[in-house]
Amino acid sequence: MSVTFRTQFWRSLVCVLFAVLATAEPADALRQFIVFFHGLNPEQLDPEQWEVTEEANSVLSQAASIHIKQASPGDTIHLLAGDQNVGTLEMSIERSRRRAEAVKKFLVAKGVSAEDIVVHACGFRRYLVKTPPGTIEPMNRFVALDYAEPEVTTDPCKQ
Repeated sequence: MSVTFRTQFWRSLVCVLFAVLATAEPADALRQFIVFFHGLNPEQLDPEQWEVTEEANSVLSQAASIHIKQASPGDTIHLLAGDQNVGTLEMSIERSRRRAEAVKKFLVAKGVSAEDIVVHACGFRRYLVKTPPGTIEPMNRFVALDYAEPEVTTDPCKQ
């Protein structure tokens, strides 16, 4: 399966998933969101790897709008950023931190207070698809937005 086909397949699947979630819950409910990122060379700190994509733009705009309308004082958005299992843990954490910071910057530009956002850059310690070291997995380049406290308070990156 070519990388292009696989990428297109996952993008289509993500769009369907968001459509199902959007119809299953009230329009203004605070909930969890997840966005994915491009990136062809995971061993480099390539800016393309943390640019907010067009697909992510609409999801993040919706999340910002809901937060602004529904959040109570003290409500916090937790950004939990994962990465694929390629390169060193330090580089992986840096890539995930940059993705989370790009999402935070986007949300702040849409009107969410920076003080309402907490970043957890996990690198490859947090994943959606378990892979062996050195495996490129686009589904693991993500940032999840959650309104709940992370389940493990000592280390939200532990899986």
